[in-house]
Amino acid sequence: MIKVLHAALHALDLDTGELQLSETELDVTEQPAKSYTTRLLRRAVQSPENRHGAFSGPNTLADEVTRYQQGQRGFLDLSADIARTLWELLCTSEDAIPRDLLVADFTDTEAPGKAGGTADDDDEVAEVPEADIEDRTRRLFAVVLLPRKKAYMHELAAYGGMQANTLVATDAVLPGPTQKITMYAVVDTAAGTAAFQDAGVVIAGTETHIIEDSLLKCEATASPREVVDTVVRIAGELAEQYGRSAAVAMADAKDYVSHSVQQEEHLAPAEVGQHVFPEEPELAGRFEEAVAAERLPEDVEMRPSVARRLAKSHRIRTDTGIDITFPSAYAADQHFIEFDRESDGGIVIRIHAASIENR
Repeated sequence: MIKVLHAALHALDLDTGELQLSETELDVTEQPAKSYTTRLLRRAVQSPENRHGAFSGPNTLADEVTRYQQGQRGFLDLSADIARTLWELLCTSEDAIPRDLLVADFTDTEAPGKAGGTADDDDEVAEVPEADIEDRTRRLFAVVLLPRKKAYMHELAAYGGMQANTLVATDAVLPGPTQKITMYAVVDTAAGTAAFQDAGVVIAGTETHIIEDSLLKCEATASPREVVDTVVRIAGELAEQYGRSAAVAMADAKDYVSHSVQQEEHLAPAEVGQHVFPEEPELAGRFEEAVAAERLPEDVEMRPSVARRLAKSHRIRTDTGIDITFPSAYAADQHFIEFDRESDGGIVIRIHAASIENR
């Protein structure tokens, strides 16, 4: 559960060259501000596209957030400093998109779920005795760049005593709370880590990642989505090289990812090959070598709900334009789906079902 303690919204109008710093905090007790910031921060914390970095030494942002959390400086003062830093960086870019900067101090409490996992807001939560509940509350600090866009709205006006609706343009429309945000950082000072996304901006003709390289200044690891996509791709490539079904191998890799994370809440990428190719140690060894060449982290923390979204199903498309999506767990069970290769090289797909529903 997300609980916003403090939040501020600053305007970075790159098209007009104005930095508009808010002198008051957002009132997160009011429903519009509370709902928008809570939903936005929840998506930022839970996104499978998040890359992760660790602060290996002194870090300006982490140190200043720690000072704020220890009561040595004010929230608005810190948020204004962050806005000025990002403003100076964005002013040198070729990106003239007006943006708002949301800075938030909040807590994230992971509710205990089934099978020892953690439950997200939409998951069913098991009944757990209060005495057995571990305090899994983290205090986090978020910096989110929100691109604004031009939109049109109606305005009621009067002309010659007659009521009329007219159209007016506004460039102050923020992304919806369910839209994808691609430039933000969520700092966990207690763990010394940050989760972030950084779409990058163009400075002097070169794409620059201001969140990762200038704000966080930390070494990043691959996101859960990047890790899953990579191990699944490697499984498919090796299967093809050795005359196996790539579709089955890739679906098996996804199925292992999903089940492994449900039990352990983390994934060891190098171990996936042992489960995709259990009776072929040469292939499993080649898999481990390929994972090492990709420089994937040895261990990846992952929410069970994220693993389910990324790996629960596998989709294939034939050269004749037929799309088939099936649960990853079905690939290894010929009672549900079979892949055979004919003598002429063609592929036969057999689907066993009691009935078919047209959609």
